[in-house]
Amino acid sequence: MMAARTLYVATWGSPLNWKPVVYRCSGGERTGFSSIVCAKADRYVVYALDSAVTAAAKRSEVDGRILEAARGSGLEVAEEGDRVAVRPAEGREWREALRRYMKAVAEAMGYEVEVVATGSRGLYGGYLYEAKPDHILAELVLGLWRQVEALGEPGGTLEMMLDVTHGVNFMPTISLYAARLLAGAALLRGYDSVKISVWNATPQEWSYEALFSDSVDHLQFLWKPNIQAVRALYYGAPLHYAALCREVEKPDYRSEPKPICGEGPCRVTYGKEPDYRSLYERLLAWAGCRDLPGTLSQYRQWHIVKKLNPTAKLLVQHELEDIKMRLDRRRLGGCTTLADLKGIMPSRADEPCGKDNRDFVAHAGLLDSYTKICRHGDDYTIQIDERTYKCLEK
Repeated sequence: MMAARTLYVATWGSPLNWKPVVYRCSGGERTGFSSIVCAKADRYVVYALDSAVTAAAKRSEVDGRILEAARGSGLEVAEEGDRVAVRPAEGREWREALRRYMKAVAEAMGYEVEVVATGSRGLYGGYLYEAKPDHILAELVLGLWRQVEALGEPGGTLEMMLDVTHGVNFMPTISLYAARLLAGAALLRGYDSVKISVWNATPQEWSYEALFSDSVDHLQFLWKPNIQAVRALYYGAPLHYAALCREVEKPDYRSEPKPICGEGPCRVTYGKEPDYRSLYERLLAWAGCRDLPGTLSQYRQWHIVKKLNPTAKLLVQHELEDIKMRLDRRRLGGCTTLADLKGIMPSRADEPCGKDNRDFVAHAGLLDSYTKICRHGDDYTIQIDERTYKCLEK
């Protein structure tokens, strides 16, 4: 059995406001600016907002090591009286400065982290950030997915530790939402299950504790998908998914903040708003579209079938076992339709799912008159009639 892999994801706000404290961890007390000092993981990820590079704080409350990290990352540090502020250097890319800044802060505590950056929303340090929710979610979901991929070949359990001790108020909510979305993609990629836990250090006591834990072992859809390949998984028709997922390209989306200064606070814009749902559906379609089965025996063992919701999984397994049982009795030499194999009259309809797709769903997409079985060595192939793709539109 493959050992569990752990991905630690921490929401970080502005480190200027941090001071080292003694955290009460499960393995004893540890001192640091952040609760990351309590975490043990295979990969450490910091989720940060662009607004962290235009932050300000009281000079008396800022640790010198944080200022050193800011300067070392290329940020400008301005000190006026008891106020200190950071800004990106003119002409420098904000995102690159942000990543270096977060990495430097983590290195000050002895940790090497990867950084997932997204746009921000609200007024911070005299800058008005105008990222829309889809800007933020698109970059967060795809950015975290790249970190899941970096763990290597999937298998066993993926543990996602979400540390929400720090960060702007909306970050914990969308991070947990993104983690639940990523669980589905991880299952399709090949993980047996995904465990999601949320951690926080309690105020004053700084006791590092798990506040929430859940385990996901099958696909869960939060909306009806639009992309046909994903709609096939939604309806429990994995053979259609295998046929259609090849048509979907791996999703990608990145933005760069663009400050516009004039009268009033500088505005930070992010360009055209993406459709994060469409990007996520493309991710689902792409995540499981590898090492696709080609024969009946391969479909019966395919991990995608096991990741469908429990009802759909049983339907698919029943249909495939029924086909195998009939083939074992008949010993087919060439090709035949599933209707012929079952000894029933073929459908007279020119198009399947004319009124609705109840039969399609009830038989895991394997409609008798539109499914062809062919001998393939010691095994059999299953061919799906493209006319049944219309059943996914219902």
